[in-house]
Order: sequence, then C-alpha cells, then structure tokens
Amino acid sequence: MRSTSAFSFQYSKQIAVLYLYSSLMMVWRLKQRVSGYFSLFIAL
Repeated sequence: MRSTSAFSFQYSKQIAVLYLYSSLMMVWRLKQRVSGYFSLFIAL
C-alpha cells in the first residue's frame, strides 16, 4: 500500500511539473506573439 501511494505521489509530481512547464511555454509564446504584434504596430 505504501509503495502504491509513493508511486502515485511521484506520478502526480511529474504531472504537476509537466503542467507547469506547458503553461510557462504557453505564456512565453503568447508574450513573443504580443511583442511581435507590438513591433509591427510600431513599424506601421
């Protein structure tokens, strides 16, 4: 029972790290796109 709980904890930790990484990448891409639009707006 303890081994399964430890395994589930490790699994949930891995999922949390993956979720955090994907959200960070999404925010970074959004920032890149917004800065690109902003520079285009300045160029116009």
